[in-house]
Amino acid sequence: MRTNAFHSWARALGRVAGTAVAFAALAALAACGASTNKPASPGASPIAGPVLNEPKGLEIRQWPVDDATDSIARALAPYESADSPLDARTRDRLRRAGLRVTVVPAADLEAIQQTLRLAGRLDQQSAREFLEWSLIASGPQWNALATFITDRGSLALPPGRFAIFTRAWVAPGEFSQTDAPAKLRLDLMTRHLEEGSERPSFEDLLKPQTRRTLADAGARVEALDLSTELGPDQALILVPEYPDREWTDLARLPNYIESEPEQRLEIEGKPADPTAGPKVPPPPTLAHGLLSNATDRGEPTRKLVLVLVARPPREFRLLR
Repeated sequence: MRTNAFHSWARALGRVAGTAVAFAALAALAACGASTNKPASPGASPIAGPVLNEPKGLEIRQWPVDDATDSIARALAPYESADSPLDARTRDRLRRAGLRVTVVPAADLEAIQQTLRLAGRLDQQSAREFLEWSLIASGPQWNALATFITDRGSLALPPGRFAIFTRAWVAPGEFSQTDAPAKLRLDLMTRHLEEGSERPSFEDLLKPQTRRTLADAGARVEALDLSTELGPDQALILVPEYPDREWTDLARLPNYIESEPEQRLEIEGKPADPTAGPKVPPPPTLAHGLLSNATDRGEPTRKLVLVLVARPPREFRLLR
């Protein structure tokens, strides 16, 4: 009897609750209709909604360049003095590792590209967020022991290649009373992937383990680490370059001078040494191993210019 009474009471309570919910829904609809027809108060501004299909995140471009005539130096020298989101200590560390990082307006990229001696197919990836470490570029494979020059001396690495990974996501900028701007947070990490390290055996794949990706493989090259924030339509251009080469000096040289050391020395006002033998290229830097053919040719005549363009939305929204 108690059980039947309990079920009867529960059914009655359910009917009452359902009726209350229905009345509440009708009241809410009526309120919405009333507020919709109500004229806006003077001075009120409409709330802007999100733009559909608006690109957001990191756009990646790759430009293969024949740099025998230092076209990269001439194109980017005017931007070296521009304000950079990287602090001076980070820029100096990257420069000593052979990586020159320049910030340019995204609107200037097409003009910069037109001045370069392109030597291959251009690649461009649409803007998106990279919430996990993702491979965006890898250098050429070397099949023997390779020596790289660093600020701490020579570094010998076994056969393999360098690979660069990124994480990039939209983050809030500096809020004001009227604006909620968005920025792009960017992390870069380079690893040395030894030959065969990214191909686990079938037995290893069957073993229970936590998920392992390419970003976990190989030794991390901390000298090339980079973390920064970029504003809307800012672009970072990454180029391999020897630390002691000054782009402003190279930009003053005529563009027809390629590999004639006598003419270069004459223009620079330095006497040529008649007893000097053929020019021997220095060992590649870490960045040359990542973004040039230096491990194959000895002298980095072909470089990969990596362009990272920030495309955050117009304003930051927590729920997108």
